[in-house]
Amino acid sequence: MKKLSFSQFLKLVAYHFAVNFLWGALLTIVIPSQVRAIVGQEGKEAALGSVLAAGAIIAMITQPIFGALSDRCTHKLGRRRPYMILGAILALIPLYMMGASKTLTTFYGGFLLLQFFMNMSTSSYQGLIPDIVPENQRNTSASFLGSATFLGTIVAVALAGPLADRQMYTLIYGLISIVILVFMLITVIGIKEKQYEEKAPFNMKTFFKGFYVDPRTYPDFVWFLLVTFLLMLGFYCVLDFMQYYLEDILHSQSPAQHTALVSGAAVIGGAIISFFVGKISDTIGKRKTVTIAALLMASTALVLIFQPSVPVVIAMSIVFGIGYGMFVSIQWSIVTDCLPSAESSAKDMGIWTVAIILPQVIAPYIGKAMFGLFSYKGLGFAYQMLFLMVFIFEVLGGIFIYRVKKTT
Repeated sequence: MKKLSFSQFLKLVAYHFAVNFLWGALLTIVIPSQVRAIVGQEGKEAALGSVLAAGAIIAMITQPIFGALSDRCTHKLGRRRPYMILGAILALIPLYMMGASKTLTTFYGGFLLLQFFMNMSTSSYQGLIPDIVPENQRNTSASFLGSATFLGTIVAVALAGPLADRQMYTLIYGLISIVILVFMLITVIGIKEKQYEEKAPFNMKTFFKGFYVDPRTYPDFVWFLLVTFLLMLGFYCVLDFMQYYLEDILHSQSPAQHTALVSGAAVIGGAIISFFVGKISDTIGKRKTVTIAALLMASTALVLIFQPSVPVVIAMSIVFGIGYGMFVSIQWSIVTDCLPSAESSAKDMGIWTVAIILPQVIAPYIGKAMFGLFSYKGLGFAYQMLFLMVFIFEVLGGIFIYRVKKTT
């Protein structure tokens, strides 16, 4: 592989910026606000949980399947770019549906279609990264990807927060559509890949058998799946309910805007640290970097247990963002170290992405369980139990990273 230049890295991560712009706006700001606008105050938590969980299930299924399909794609544009283009263009349809939705059913259907088409596109995009980034530039690529993650998110929350409080949803979805289309084209046009020649005829049994990863043969990959799952489960247990926590427990009068401030502070912390994660991991090692990241996120959960004021939550979100930013920035380098096979990189990256997406399914149910089990002691106590679980998840993730031996 040829070394990538600075401009090539920018073109490579352009689409990553757009994808994080989309999900940063929707998951944190727009969807909780729009669900509340559609169903009202009563039942908003249950409605939000069902929407997010169903969408995450679609993402879990489509990520590895389309990743595996792109591994075998023989189109003249390459293995990855055809699926990237098709998925991004088709995603414009459900984005329009969601922006125009007046009922939960329409919104629900649009979100499921969005998950399907965007994961068709991004599962292939993820395979592009190990395809073209040489091994000695993995830490560099991780820093670029981490920076794109947080820059995309911070721009999204800065724009979406004020617009969501005014319920200007059509405008938000229009902006998201433009960003997805334009930045996808920057990556597709700017990054070239060779046509792939299929080596073996397609066999359905072999295709689905390939989704099983033997933990005895690839223990590092499996352990990193668990680490990713735990850290992201803690992350989504905070993210999914932050707007309602600010509104119902801390009595915010502008919950969407305050959520945008919390998210923005976290993203600023993450964006700043992402520029230095490569050097930090070179100095102390990737595993210690993950442990520090996990402990920073765990410490934030402890503070939330004591139900501080909104300004304190905003301040602590910077600490949370630094921890999350350290993990997000280094995770790409670690997972590419542990991939079972270069030939099936998109499929394997899709399996790893399940460890990121599955927490999105489980987190709403953990929150629902906490509210159901402990609501007799008050909603505040239920949130305290939820954040205690977050603390446990993050600490365990920081411990289990030392089971990953291929990376140091």
